[in-house]
Amino acid sequence: GDLLESLEVEPNDAQAAAEPLAWPSTVNGRFLSLDDEDWYRCEVAADALLSIECQGFPRGGATLPSVSVVDASGATLAQASAVDFAGGRCRLEWRSPSAGQPWLRVADLQRGARGGPDFIYRITVRQAVADYSLRLRSDFANVLPGGRAEIDVEVDRRGGLDVPIEVTVAGLPESVVAEPLTIAPGQPMAKLVLTSAAAARPQDAELS
Repeated sequence: GDLLESLEVEPNDAQAAAEPLAWPSTVNGRFLSLDDEDWYRCEVAADALLSIECQGFPRGGATLPSVSVVDASGATLAQASAVDFAGGRCRLEWRSPSAGQPWLRVADLQRGARGGPDFIYRITVRQAVADYSLRLRSDFANVLPGGRAEIDVEVDRRGGLDVPIEVTVAGLPESVVAEPLTIAPGQPMAKLVLTSAAAARPQDAELS
């Protein structure tokens, strides 16, 4: 079903003042000042696999979030930041070694230099689900008659998914074929190869 949504409650700018976060849910927050950071705490069961996503709002706006999972001593257990992803977002998955109460620290990568009411973010915490998505490095491929073209395919696995992924292509023009492609477990990228018959006629097609 739909996730519970709430607004950040200040003051929550230190570990000792962390705001309780009941998950699965989404919290809408903002960095009101140059040195603002926000803290949350949540209850987890042993061996829970959490998916934690933080997105600047609006997409492509000023916010460049980073998220850390922190223990009671202040040590960082896992972290991710917008420099590792596209579109002003970050995502990490963390498996709890035991039942307890981890903390989440959310900050902007520009902390100390930029901040204010426009620095808005949305953080979502939920149970990780085994899934994947594929992304083509290029928006188009030009396959000449009798030729071939390669397109890099990036794989984003989630929820501990560790199985081969078979890639199929729909919508190819007549006389153009995609070579069989299976992406092995743990492989982050592969090449999709398209080949064209020598007698192929020039035409455009949208693939899926």
